[in-house]
Amino acid sequence: MEHLERCAWVLRGTLVRAAVRRYLPWALVASMLAGSLLKELSPLPESYLSNKRNVLNVYFVKVAWAWTFCLLLPFITLTNYHLTGKAGLVLRRLTTLLVGTAIWYVGTAVFANIEHYTGSCYQSPALEGVRKEHQSKRQCHGEGGFWHGFDISGHSFLLTFCALMIVEEMAVLHEVLNKRLLRASVITEYHRAWFVSPC
Repeated sequence: MEHLERCAWVLRGTLVRAAVRRYLPWALVASMLAGSLLKELSPLPESYLSNKRNVLNVYFVKVAWAWTFCLLLPFITLTNYHLTGKAGLVLRRLTTLLVGTAIWYVGTAVFANIEHYTGSCYQSPALEGVRKEHQSKRQCHGEGGFWHGFDISGHSFLLTFCALMIVEEMAVLHEVLNKRLLRASVITEYHRAWFVSPC
């Protein structure tokens, strides 16, 4: 429990601050632009992490919204119930997760449609020999072709979106700590565990 307390203390000291919530979006945009520029100017060699089937991509990135949703649901419920004591206000606050789910779903669908409508099927990865008969990415891959379209990084969108949701929901801990509603009890330990787990 001492390790959990130390982790919670460090994260509380950074994520709860208003300055972090204000500047984090700009820091994420700058890191994405810098990463894109670096990749364009100096392509990285093939590695395990660049493979789409690596463990981090398959089990964490592709299901990042599920992880975020499952961890924020009890955190928002516990924290807001202890702040307000009203189930109606907790349910209203939980609608942020429904809105977040809708944004995730619509965003990924839009990105897939953009890639579909701007893409073509090629016989080789060198973009030679357009195969006009394939009208969708799935059909193209099924026939052994290579689909090339304007691919907006859904992973960058999803991870950025999840990080911003987590940081925004952590802001309520400032109120919890100021009002000292949570004393040394089992509930406090739950809050510490839920606080550390999304991060």
